[in-house]
Amino acid sequence: MRFAILLPTLAAAVAASSPASSQTVLSNPEARSSDVSVRIAASLERLTYRPDLAGVSGAIALLESEAKLDDVGKTGLAALKQQVEASYRAGRIGDAQRSAYQAISLLRGGNWAADAFPSSLTFDLESVVDPADPFLVRVRGTWAEAAPAGATIALRLSTFADGRQVRDLGRHVFLSRDLVARPERFAVDLTGITPGAYRLDGTIEVEGRSIGEIRAPVSLVANLARERAEIETVLAGIAGHDDAKATIRYPFSLAQELFAGTREVRSYDFAAGIERSRQLLAELQAGRDPVVRAKGNIRRAYYMAEAGTIVPFRLYVPKAWDGKAKLPLMIFLHGANLDEDDSMERAGGLLPRLAEEKGVIVLAPLGYRLNSMYGAPVPGQFVASSSPIAGIDARRAALSEKDVLNLTDLISAEYDVDRRRIYLSGNSMGGMGTWHLAQKYPERWAAIAPAAAGATDPDYDFSRLRGIPIMPVAGEYDFLRPMVEGTVAQARAAGLKPQYDLVPGGDHGTGVEIAMPKILDFFLKSRRRVR
Repeated sequence: MRFAILLPTLAAAVAASSPASSQTVLSNPEARSSDVSVRIAASLERLTYRPDLAGVSGAIALLESEAKLDDVGKTGLAALKQQVEASYRAGRIGDAQRSAYQAISLLRGGNWAADAFPSSLTFDLESVVDPADPFLVRVRGTWAEAAPAGATIALRLSTFADGRQVRDLGRHVFLSRDLVARPERFAVDLTGITPGAYRLDGTIEVEGRSIGEIRAPVSLVANLARERAEIETVLAGIAGHDDAKATIRYPFSLAQELFAGTREVRSYDFAAGIERSRQLLAELQAGRDPVVRAKGNIRRAYYMAEAGTIVPFRLYVPKAWDGKAKLPLMIFLHGANLDEDDSMERAGGLLPRLAEEKGVIVLAPLGYRLNSMYGAPVPGQFVASSSPIAGIDARRAALSEKDVLNLTDLISAEYDVDRRRIYLSGNSMGGMGTWHLAQKYPERWAAIAPAAAGATDPDYDFSRLRGIPIMPVAGEYDFLRPMVEGTVAQARAAGLKPQYDLVPGGDHGTGVEIAMPKILDFFLKSRRRVR
């Protein structure tokens, strides 16, 4: 019998005031609302984007904290969580996802027999497209789950922006019963839709009744291929200026890598990024390098030869710098699920304000890719499927470390910084990276301030930090405070004198923000001897 699947209502939307996200909506482990109901609502919203296993497992933990299960439910949940971990460790990610979504269904009081099929569906599509071209939508199964026998699944596609529907993209009939073996593909017409950031939503229906939703962000960029070709033609006629060229090429490189699955982003406004590339190109054509030794709040990128790709970073250079003074340099490493933009924009742009006030250059690396640990080992408590840093391979971790070192050298040379005053700090995963890089390269740093995390290297050699001022930071309510204090105790036992700062009222994210003025004052008192 022929089986028809009409795909769900996929409504696409992203507020124009927010940057265009080009991947799964990621949670921010450093910014948690105290209102549990708000956190649960946000977590359930993220599930419609079909996050990775860490995202689903995080939702399980949050729902479980508020669930009131009977003994049968508790036993069933424990068994499902064990299945998630067993499948994850065996590399059967689809099976792990199935068990995880079954746990979500249980915690929400759902009926898994009805929830299984819609939970298995996800979008698989190019996230940056030209609205003049046919938009190929692909829907696949994350795991093999039979569609309801004899049912019609309706998928109505729509695009939304600013919370309003822009266009209903129609109904699309599926013939496949197995969306793992035979994903469905269909083209929709986006002609006439204004370029910008959107969200594609799909409401899965059975006989007109909604049984689930799937979503995906998408950016519409007019004349993307032609724009890139024209820019490359101009760049080919300009000698040198490699860093400016890398920054100009970055939006196009990012679009390619997102489609290939070799890069992740929290968010990116492609329209703004390409417009900036045009402006930078005009500067180059006029004979001016717009990025080298620039001042202010800077978005840059460079070609990382070791990885064969263009990697972004953020930089703040005090506007009052006269171009001659040897300024100190502070490197700040972001946490898990975050990026270089978070480092500069958190707490209302705290770091740039302090950098201008105190006359410090601040460098915020990406660390090659999101969640790559800056070379630090993943600690035992974070190897489970619920952790965004689980499963980082050795090459990715090594490239993350190398990105930090490359940029430290690049900016130190370009701005002729005071080599006696190069400082390292970071929060959460960035704190782990700070401990790691301090031990591995102690000759580089005048002082360090790891926040919201302890050392993760199993045989950490604290003796290598002798002579380096250390200011570990933890918020009073930080869930990783015991980890920080354990490392502080080990450092003291090794004869070091870390100046531990416990921040009253601080949590995993706000502790470092409250302490930041103190961290910079601590840094500026320290100078390294340079031979």
